Amino acid sequence: MKIIYVFFCVFFVGCSNVKKDLKTSNFFDYNELNIFISDSLPILVDFDEKHSDVINQWNEISLIYNVKNINVSDSREVNYILSTLKSDIIKISDKIVPFQLNHPQIIGRFRVLKTDILKLNSENMFNNTNKFKDQLKDIFFSYNAFVNAVNYELSNVDNEKLLLN
Repeated sequence: MKIIYVFFCVFFVGCSNVKKDLKTSNFFDYNELNIFISDSLPILVDFDEKHSDVINQWNEISLIYNVKNINVSDSREVNYILSTLKSDIIKISDKIVPFQLNHPQIIGRFRVLKTDILKLNSENMFNNTNKFKDQLKDIFFSYNAFVNAVNYELSNVDNEKLLLN
């Protein structure tokens, strides 16, 4: 009986002291994300310089220019840029808009951009890379659609002024 007791004691003590070194992979491939950012994201459109005075009347609208920083930054900084962008986009009101920009198309495009930025989950960067990449693309497409809508409406205002003269 003592032999069985000693055997069980050695067995349980021996099993508890055996450490299995199982490493979970906490590695994230930033190089893959760098390649995606430089190759797969669309080129961002710029606001028309001729209308910068009108665009800058929209309070805090310049904060969305941080979307452009995603393209030029190292992928290790993307989370920081996105969190800054999230806090900045909340500051921009779509209720107080300059008269020339107060069109449903522009307001709608801005709201879509705002929604895409706010729904971005930076946790997906590590957990679900494909979803994170899709969300980044959505932000870029929404930004371009917003800028194109602003440029289009402001060029229409210019054309109407020419027709009136």
